[in-house]
This record gives sequence, structure tokens and C-alpha cells, in this order.
Amino acid sequence: MDAVVRRFFLFTVVGVVISGERVRVFAVGDGVVGVNGEVWSLGPFPDNAPPYPGHALLRGGPAEAPGFEVLREMAVGEVESIVVATDGASEWGDVQGRFLPGTEERVGALAQVWEEDRYFAHPDALWRKLARMNRARVLPAWESRVLRREPGLLEDDTTLVVIRKKRCGGESAGAEYRRAG
Repeated sequence: MDAVVRRFFLFTVVGVVISGERVRVFAVGDGVVGVNGEVWSLGPFPDNAPPYPGHALLRGGPAEAPGFEVLREMAVGEVESIVVATDGASEWGDVQGRFLPGTEERVGALAQVWEEDRYFAHPDALWRKLARMNRARVLPAWESRVLRREPGLLEDDTTLVVIRKKRCGGESAGAEYRRAG
């Protein structure tokens, strides 16, 4: 049973609930959360062991699963942007000044995903950005006659959901979102 739990039930949940006039950002596990431009990481945790819900199922684990933590609660009208992401996004700040693999284009700051319209204008723009960041390359080392593998920039899985107020000719109305992962 422990092997099944370790393989399938040790995961993170980060999310947003918008109900009526209230917004709640919540999480259990590790990840990245941003609200109105303020971004913070959930973790790292001792021994790289975030409080996953599945830990309660392991022998010798806690008596009950870690509960969801409400990280931010606010009125809908206060929201300009929200990003929730898995822990792979916590590496973004470390690589933002590096070049996308095989290009002369810099990664750039995480803020681009909620600030730049291109991520909302094209349905695959966010997915493409993550794919370009994590593209592995194989390059020849001619002198030693071997192939050298360059890994992608993000070592861990990365899924992002981005929400922001909809922009309509300078006005804000409604909401728009993008998910990639």
C-alpha cells in the first residue's frame, strides 16, 4: 500500500475559488502563488517532503491529512491578477536571466505571464513558453566526438494557471485566464 501511495498520492494542490463576490487562493503541498504582483513560494520543506494529502495514508504518517490552507481571501473587485503554479515555477526566478535553449531570447520575469497580453491573446502562448524553457538539446562536441545533452531550464514539473482582469480598450471588465502545464 505504501508504494501505491508514494507513487500516486503525493501531490500538490494549488487553486483559486471565485464564488459570488469573494476569491480564495488555497493550497496543500508546495508550489508558487501570486496575487496582484506579489509572488511567494510554498516551500521548500525539510527533507523535500511537502505536506501532501497522501501522507495520512502512509504507515507512520500523521493521523490526518494536512488541510488546505487559505493563503489569500479578498473581494473579486480587488483582484488584478492571480497565478497558481506547481513547484517547478519556483525555479523561474533563478533562470529568468538565462537564454531560452537554442535561442538568444531571455526567459524574462514570471510577471510577464499576467502582464503581457500575448499570453491571453493566443491560447497556446503560455504552453509554448514553458515548452521552450524546458526544451532539451543535444549538441555535438566535435573535439571529443561525443554528443552532449543540455537539459531544459526547469528541473521539476511546471503547471501554471493565470487569471487577470480582462482588458477592454483600457477598461477592465470580467476576467480571463490561461493554463499551461
